[in-house]
Amino acid sequence: MTTIRLKDPLEDRTETSALRSEVARPQRKLRLRRIGIIAAISLLALIVLAAVAGRTTQFLSNLNPREIGPRLTHTVESGELLISVTENGTLESASNEEIKCEVAGGSTILWIIEDGTDVKKGDELVRLDASKIEEDISAQQITYEQARSTQIQAESDLAVAKISVQEYVEGTYPAELQLAQSNVAIAQENLRVAQNILEHGTRMHRKGYISALQKDAHEFSVEHAMLELAMKRTEVDVLKRFTRAKTLQDLESKLKAARAKMLSDKAALDLEEARLTRLKTQRERCVIRAPADGMVIYPQTERWRQEPAIKEGAQVRERQTLIQLPDLTKLQVKVKVHESKVKLLKPHMRARILIQGETSQGEVVSVANRAEQSGWWSGSSKEFSVIVKIDSQTNLNLKPGMSAEVEMLVDRHADVLSLPVAAIVEQQEQFYCWVQAGKTQERRSLVLGASNDQFIVVKDGVLAGDKVILNPRAIIEEAQLGALELPQEKPAEETFGAATAVANDTRAKDDSAGDPG
Repeated sequence: MTTIRLKDPLEDRTETSALRSEVARPQRKLRLRRIGIIAAISLLALIVLAAVAGRTTQFLSNLNPREIGPRLTHTVESGELLISVTENGTLESASNEEIKCEVAGGSTILWIIEDGTDVKKGDELVRLDASKIEEDISAQQITYEQARSTQIQAESDLAVAKISVQEYVEGTYPAELQLAQSNVAIAQENLRVAQNILEHGTRMHRKGYISALQKDAHEFSVEHAMLELAMKRTEVDVLKRFTRAKTLQDLESKLKAARAKMLSDKAALDLEEARLTRLKTQRERCVIRAPADGMVIYPQTERWRQEPAIKEGAQVRERQTLIQLPDLTKLQVKVKVHESKVKLLKPHMRARILIQGETSQGEVVSVANRAEQSGWWSGSSKEFSVIVKIDSQTNLNLKPGMSAEVEMLVDRHADVLSLPVAAIVEQQEQFYCWVQAGKTQERRSLVLGASNDQFIVVKDGVLAGDKVILNPRAIIEEAQLGALELPQEKPAEETFGAATAVANDTRAKDDSAGDPG
């Protein structure tokens, strides 16, 4: 009977692991061999570096700092030293004609001449949109004609009022007075006739020719004639005292009213005419021409703008600068000088100007009293604008905006000793240099004067012919040690000043309040 034995899965995994170990053993040996080689190379490099460092240390320890070989030196000589400030600037015109938008409320640019174009006086530079102004002119023309018609009627009314006053004084009143006086004369005559008839009737009544009734009728006629005469006389008196004054006052009032209305209408006409003229002037200003010869320059655009603000189709506001026309015969350089150097500069200082490889001479015209406005990108650094005028322009190809290097002469020292700035070391607020004396060097204390970017005047400490070591901190231990020394601190009162009595009392109160006892 045959027995079949089943293989345990655990034994199967054990055999698989053993097989993998046999396969991975050569790879592990190869990896260990590489690691060993790398470690050996690293150890050898460390041994070499240690040996070199040891020899270098021994060499430096045996080297006398004052017994050095030939080094780079500078021979002190007596000569002229120029003190100047050199900065970069931008070429600009000293006389700029600014072309601005003179249209009230602004407008839109329909066409503008290209930047950098040379123009003559009278050439068209900019054409602005005038459609809205044309509509306003048409409406204002109608208003102006209406005001003109009203003013003509007012002038006519004033003339009629003047004639009316003269007509009454010289014609109407005298005629009315004569008529009234004539009526008085007629009434007097009627009274006289009535009285004669009454006198005759009375005699006839006595003789018995007429009755008493007829006599009474004659008496009534006399009374009526007397009343008629009194009335006519009253009319003359009223005409002279009241009617004339009243009528004259009325006519003069109408004359004054007509004159006032005429003045008012004339003022309204002048106002409408001024508006019409102003609109026509605005229409003329939509076409801008060059007032003088020059080169067209667009105003500078803000840094954050991606495209120029002056272009066709752009909206412009009133009084906004559209174009600058610089006078190319009067050029100057605008230089921005750091605040640490601007105190050295004054007007009328001479300058050397380098533009496009050509050198010109100039003069400092002005130094700004206030720092230029700076953006966030310039940090806390402050710069002042300095204007340098070019004496004579020989290069006709110079254009505003070109870069220029300007060297401004601050002072001039003749027959003085000077040293390179690289040869001087400051230690404990004193200045020193090292003079080569054979194989040793000697430290000298210096009294310094004015300086430029490269040399500095030495008033005392060295003589002509001395050889001064350049960059002493790189090769002289004494200069190196001096650089590591910290400056001595001054007493607090000397640095900050003495404290006031109020501050001392406050500090004493704080100390007493903090004392636990």
